[in-house]
Amino acid sequence: MQSPAVFAFAFCVAFALLSGVLGQTPTVSPSPSPSCPATVISTNGSCPCPDVYLHVPNLSVDNITLLVDNLTAHVDLNVKLSSLLAITAGVDVSINKVELVILGVKAELELDVRLDNIAKILDRALTTLDRNPDLLSGLVSSVGGLLSSVLGENGLVQRLVDSLGNIVERVVSDTGAVLSQIVVGAVKDLQRLSRTVNSLGQVVDQVLDTTGAVIEVIYDTTGAVLSTKVIKQATNIPV
Repeated sequence: MQSPAVFAFAFCVAFALLSGVLGQTPTVSPSPSPSCPATVISTNGSCPCPDVYLHVPNLSVDNITLLVDNLTAHVDLNVKLSSLLAITAGVDVSINKVELVILGVKAELELDVRLDNIAKILDRALTTLDRNPDLLSGLVSSVGGLLSSVLGENGLVQRLVDSLGNIVERVVSDTGAVLSQIVVGAVKDLQRLSRTVNSLGQVVDQVLDTTGAVIEVIYDTTGAVLSTKVIKQATNIPV
């Protein structure tokens, strides 16, 4: 037979474990401020609505069973009055087995994710590219430098230089799909305009492509190509 102290201990343990399993105390969270639209997020922080909001309006548990086997508590108290007073107290508590079963946990969750801030960031990025088209040219050069682009019978014919120094020609369809791609040369075979050595001791060449584009090539100490960069593109690239 379990004593009232054991029952109180079991209830406290069950409540603590239930709160830990669910990640929160089973209470109803307040709703967002009705004055703040659900789809509008202020960038200056005046709107109290969070970007991600989790609401738990309903939480229930069908059954909680807690079994405590062999709960033993031993209290030892020694009192001495001689030489004024001396008190020695000791407590020894032991539990052999604790078994907790939680059944029928039901929760109603409401998750609001507002993407207005992300949309504003994308809009600003696109606006920046629209106002500064040279940034886009720099991105193209860093991925695989575009040397020239002309309209052919089967699509758009592009001539590029990759980071390894290969000259590549590819045909792109109207939808942007790559129809064909072949290596037609290398920067080492192009006409060299100048040669310098940078602060790292690496050889830096500027070479002239057959399209009129100028390419900067950096070599390591073994003569292998480290990187390429289009300094000047050909004039036949459509706007």
